[in-house]
Amino acid sequence: PLNDIALLKVAGTFQPLPIAYSREVTPDSDFVAIGLDAQTHAQFNPKVARGKVSALLGFQADPRQLSLEPHVISSFGGAAVINRHGRVVGMLLPDPEESSVPDNRRNATLATSFALKSDHVIAFLRTVPEAKLILDEVPSAAELKPEEILSRARAA
Repeated sequence: PLNDIALLKVAGTFQPLPIAYSREVTPDSDFVAIGLDAQTHAQFNPKVARGKVSALLGFQADPRQLSLEPHVISSFGGAAVINRHGRVVGMLLPDPEESSVPDNRRNATLATSFALKSDHVIAFLRTVPEAKLILDEVPSAAELKPEEILSRARAA
């Protein structure tokens, strides 16, 4: 409940993405996320969002979150935030409730999205015995081409 996440069991064969600790994330780190366009929920029509980490603190300076720019549409909520090495470093959160954002901060908030840091996703997954956790603890120097990152994310 604290991190507002749940685990769903899905039947099928998938190639999971490795998860990395969020300590390797720095401001200006590139990210990719794949979500569903709000207009096409009836179909599986994935869309790609790309951007940069703008801060290591999230909504209202929450240390569990990352701030991302540009803003990613709310239908991407729950999507993996994937770094240029193809590792998950966070999970996109839905937009904060507008009513909880003071009027003088609404414009700044709308330009930013927030992601739960992967450390908290890892801690959650470790509490579920059935969850298969592929943890990538050794940072790799090799960067993947954007097409490879997208291919791996779609397969996952």
